Amino acid sequence: MIKNPKLSVYKVRLVPSSKKKSKSYSFREFFIKKYDMKDSSTDNQIFNKFFSNVFKVSGYNDSSKKRKAFRLKDISKKFANSIIHGVIEGGPYDSGKTSGNKKTKRESKKIGKNIIIQDDFYFLLQTKLNEKTGILILQTYGQENIDDIFKPFIKNLFKFSGQTYKAVIEPFIPNSIKDLAKETAIVSELNYSTKDLTVNHISDERIGDDLEAKFNIKISIVPIDESLPLHTLSKWRKALGNSVLKLPNREVSLDDFNSKTGYLKSDTLKNPTRFEIQKDSISVKPTIYLEKIEEVDIEENGTPNWTTLKDYCINELIPELENEVY
Repeated sequence: MIKNPKLSVYKVRLVPSSKKKSKSYSFREFFIKKYDMKDSSTDNQIFNKFFSNVFKVSGYNDSSKKRKAFRLKDISKKFANSIIHGVIEGGPYDSGKTSGNKKTKRESKKIGKNIIIQDDFYFLLQTKLNEKTGILILQTYGQENIDDIFKPFIKNLFKFSGQTYKAVIEPFIPNSIKDLAKETAIVSELNYSTKDLTVNHISDERIGDDLEAKFNIKISIVPIDESLPLHTLSKWRKALGNSVLKLPNREVSLDDFNSKTGYLKSDTLKNPTRFEIQKDSISVKPTIYLEKIEEVDIEENGTPNWTTLKDYCINELIPELENEVY
């Protein structure tokens, strides 16, 4: 199976339980309250308390609803950047799958309900003490992921009675990745549609044969052989918009249709991205596919090389994210 390793980036926002706190609240204040520390505690003391209370735990975090579990391993911190990062080990259990041995060709065995089919995933969490918004980077694979149980785990870290609700986790992507997606994007489809269009047909042959009906009309234009790169869209939009649909006793240009949308596709986009044809700006939310990142090495089994991935996240990605988030 092709693993297709990728990164997703999120903002982690503290949500104070009182409006008075919402303007000036910070991770510093949250940690001091949660761990009952003194206001005079040093940054090092505060950050180490957070690290030791959460990320030194070796047991599994279990979601019976998702039938998945994970545990933290090889976790380290970078105090200067307020970063905690490392590897998550986990995956589904009670999968109903069987195991076999291709060499001995023995009969397959059913995998026990408590056996976890595990993968290793990288994560990075930055919580600058003077900020109320943090950064979460989570690495998953094309078919296997851990985000559906790891993100709730992160949300709950920042819930504390009388101080905060669960943190809000919002997708975020750096501009360089958006620009890369746009540079390589191809327009894969253009759709024009209109509803309740009244069409009259007046017969010249005999009286009483006049017709009137309402129609919903959809026109789909699909470029062949990737012949419509994104940078040519504005010219094609104008040319195609002037095209005219000839109906009985009336003509309708594509520009007059109620809905005008399209789709982009690119190697750097997770799924085809929908856009509105009449808008000048096109927003894309791509996933960072690691095979497209030169700084990250991919092993033969499809997993990223952890050393190169950590270096890329800390030295390349985090500085860019900091500039945009803060």
